[in-house]
Amino acid sequence: MKTSRGLALVTPWLLLIGCATATVQPQFIAQTKPLPKQEEYRILGDAEGRACVFNLLGFIPIGDNRVYRAIKEAESSRGADALVSATVDRDYTWYVVGTRDCTLVHGTAIKMK
Repeated sequence: MKTSRGLALVTPWLLLIGCATATVQPQFIAQTKPLPKQEEYRILGDAEGRACVFNLLGFIPIGDNRVYRAIKEAESSRGADALVSATVDRDYTWYVVGTRDCTLVHGTAIKMK
């Protein structure tokens, strides 16, 4: 009887822990250099990349949501050498068994001539 009462008290608490999260600012330093002259590169168009991590039960990470990985995915999606006019967004989704935290990068892909 004591076991079922304890389980009844602990189970809702454990489920609610998975819904708690904190806002974390992206931890990176933008690597920039002067943009070459227009004649030195070709614009390939819009590119986007995504890197996600799933936190099982709120604290067991599965995956990698680093900004660097999202940038590399955006560049490779267009065969680009770099991104210009880039923005970084974060997307959080909560599930009963954990959370998903994604880093999204949008920008204009360029290729050096």
